[in-house]
Amino acid sequence: MPEIKDSSSPKKPSRRKKTTGLTKKSKPDDQTEALKHALTDYLTVHANKKNKKLNNIKSLEKLLQQYMNSFILIGYTQDTQELVSLVNATSEQSADSLSAALNKFLTSGPNTRRPPNII
Repeated sequence: MPEIKDSSSPKKPSRRKKTTGLTKKSKPDDQTEALKHALTDYLTVHANKKNKKLNNIKSLEKLLQQYMNSFILIGYTQDTQELVSLVNATSEQSADSLSAALNKFLTSGPNTRRPPNII
């Protein structure tokens, strides 16, 4: 037999979440601000390091240009092991000469490589 519910019985009050009156969008999030600040600081430091590295490479290139007309420089940085390469050829003929010299250097065996003749 189906139960008959008494409509006069008291109902339990429903629980509502308390709100503070501030919505999520208007509340400043300290963690987000701290993260933005930390990211900005990191990017600034990284950009400064990159600019310093580029300035050092440009200085090295200017120094080499004082002593050589055309050159190829290949190497790695000490701190990040990033590849650095400089090529300075003022004409097509000097670029071809550098290419031939580099090819000769690479194809020669490691035992035949010796320091260049210094004048």
